Amino acid sequence: MTSEKGAGTRFKPGQSGNPAGPAKALDKSRRALARLIADNAAEICATTLRLALAGDPSCAAAMTNLIASGFAEASAAGKNAAVGPGARSTPMVIDGELA
Repeated sequence: MTSEKGAGTRFKPGQSGNPAGPAKALDKSRRALARLIADNAAEICATTLRLALAGDPSCAAAMTNLIASGFAEASAAGKNAAVGPGARSTPMVIDGELA
């Protein structure tokens, strides 16, 4: 009796269990959802913020996570702002207005 690694299994050692990769329909659905969210980002953020301020704990957590991720600072700084590790910019706010 041999005790080779992979003996008696469906796949040979080093062979992927799914050589075709993930289902194409799933990737298409993810892209469609990302596009839908991007197209409605301002409305989604406004609604989430309104609900958070009204006391919805899930929306408050979502807004906290959004702010902690640095997304809010990058958006406030403009679309040409550098985004990534170490590239966070914090805009200055004076009397409620971006300076």
